Amino acid sequence: MKKLLLPITLLMLTGCANPELTKKVTAEFASKKDVKNLSVCIADKSDMRTFNMLRIETTEKPARDGGVSLALINGGDYIDIIPETLGSKVIYRGEGSRPMLGMLTYRNDEVIADIKSCL
Repeated sequence: MKKLLLPITLLMLTGCANPELTKKVTAEFASKKDVKNLSVCIADKSDMRTFNMLRIETTEKPARDGGVSLALINGGDYIDIIPETLGSKVIYRGEGSRPMLGMLTYRNDEVIADIKSCL
């Protein structure tokens, strides 16, 4: 029961994120890969990391026009993957992260490295 309580609580808190935090773009990327391959790769890499001493859990939701939105639950990050004519566009919004001891830059760098490794 305790194992279910934490993810459910984190999911509810992520749903309450300030809309301004989900609008500010931290980084954008282009890839020749399709949306599905990118979303699986990024989610797999993210799920292997921890943030604030808790394991990251990534949820995936369908977005408009065949895209996908990834929410990195424990980190408060959002990644939109949007199909384009010659591949996909990846938009990372990492300003929702508020780690202990002021390590926001470190956290954003990890997510950006994961995204780049999947492009």
